[in-house]
Amino acid sequence: MSTNTNTSNKQVSECLAYFDGCSDDFIREFVAGLSSSDHKRLLETLTNSQPTLPSNCLSYSLDGQICLSKHPERLSGIKKVQIVIPSLSVDTDELQKVEGVSHYEERSLYSLLSLKDPSLYLIYVTSLPLLPSTVHHYLSLVGESASKRVAFFSTFDDSAKQTLTMKILQRPRLIAKIRQLMNCFGDVERDMMCFIPTHDEHELAKRLDATLAASPEDVQCWGTKSGSRKIFKESKVPHPRGVCESIWDENELAKQVSALWKDIPSMKRLVVKLNEGFSGKGNALLLMEPIASRIGDSDEQKTRISEIKAEFPNLKFESDSETWENFKQRIEEIGCIIEEFIEGEEKKSPSLQATVHEDGSTKILSTHEQVLGGDDGQVYLGCHFPCDTSYRLKLHQYGKNIAEALSKKGARGRFAVDFIIVPNGEDSDIFAIEINLRQGGTTHPYETLQLLTGGDYSEEQGSFVTEQGDEKYYVASDNLQKEFYRGVLPSDLISILEEHELLYNKESHTGCVLHLMGALSQFGKFGICCIGNSLKDSQAIYHKVQQVLDDELNESK
Repeated sequence: MSTNTNTSNKQVSECLAYFDGCSDDFIREFVAGLSSSDHKRLLETLTNSQPTLPSNCLSYSLDGQICLSKHPERLSGIKKVQIVIPSLSVDTDELQKVEGVSHYEERSLYSLLSLKDPSLYLIYVTSLPLLPSTVHHYLSLVGESASKRVAFFSTFDDSAKQTLTMKILQRPRLIAKIRQLMNCFGDVERDMMCFIPTHDEHELAKRLDATLAASPEDVQCWGTKSGSRKIFKESKVPHPRGVCESIWDENELAKQVSALWKDIPSMKRLVVKLNEGFSGKGNALLLMEPIASRIGDSDEQKTRISEIKAEFPNLKFESDSETWENFKQRIEEIGCIIEEFIEGEEKKSPSLQATVHEDGSTKILSTHEQVLGGDDGQVYLGCHFPCDTSYRLKLHQYGKNIAEALSKKGARGRFAVDFIIVPNGEDSDIFAIEINLRQGGTTHPYETLQLLTGGDYSEEQGSFVTEQGDEKYYVASDNLQKEFYRGVLPSDLISILEEHELLYNKESHTGCVLHLMGALSQFGKFGICCIGNSLKDSQAIYHKVQQVLDDELNESK
């Protein structure tokens, strides 16, 4: 879409009057692509509540629907409909600790790349409308014909206390519209894809009459912090010493801390993890030295427990907005576990992704080296693919053990395991940290690579090879964030990177693919996946993107 930098505030305000709930950025970018005649037609259309938008535009009608094909019922050869529900259906209070989290629904836009299959029709549902340039960024990678086989729906509801799936379930007319669209294609396969399969996702799949290839809701307990530790123990996979059973109040927490400290008297730090924390934001560190200095040589249990409780308000939270009073309440609501904090000056944090098929068989999908931030290195920022060769195949072995244990519990679909690696001479100590029985921060970059290149990951070699036989690597981040990115529109970001030939090239299968662009203007934050022929190449693309944006956008330079 072309961008008219002289878009009038009057045009924007006129459209805002009809698109209630859309951001100014969405309307400004949308209106910027219209000629004066198209703008007049748009207002007439909205006033009459009969949307017939110009063919070069992407927007939503008053009922929250957009089909890029005016007559989907006329499409032939459709054999499968995929409904993408990118709902972050974890504890909503924990989600609010992640800046710009309302835009994380965009991370599943990689699914649009599957439209290279001409027999697929895709339906994508979000809380708020997607910016036109964000969608076209993906559709441009699969060809214009793909745009006829995709529809977008929005709930026009950005409330933080409800997940996207909850919002959809509360809108039976929206569900009816989605079903009506699917019925255009007759008796074809209907699959629903989600970020995490909770009770709500299973219920929505039933109402949509779609298949949800994911774990039953009663299996999700094995993806909590408590469930993860139990699976590690059962699979004989090394993990930090700690407590497996969930803790539900501060008194029990103090008792369990005292018991673990007695078992590990040299322990310097202990980590408290909420059962349903997201991206490391539900973690807190307890320093043992201040407690030790107060109790001295006393071994009296009541004294130890009392001093431990007194130290809880001084917990070091990974979320800047967290307080002990709130954290204590969250423990009572969703529970927590404790474990020793793995010390080490040169720690690494790889992750492994795998899947359990419907027949119970398992497959290793990928490994990554995670990039962690926060004061104590517990917050996920990004990754590079694949992980270090020195322990890659060892992770495969542990991953297989965990996958088989989960399979026996009834788990199905994708999951990930996070590890901590501490160098120990010529070898390394490996600790499994947690299981995410869902999609995660490494899902979208890997799926982006696979869908773009048609390649696959080799369990035997631990490498990704394209259909042409080339190995590929990438560096990805959800947190490319700087203050001077604020106010920049996604269309501007795309134009800058396109001008410098940094966007993904379909011939060389290298370059960058963008995501989370909806968070750019307000939060100065977006995501990126830089694909190269080596890890060094991928890192060079990533650094070049930052350099170009610094030169183009940083007015203080």
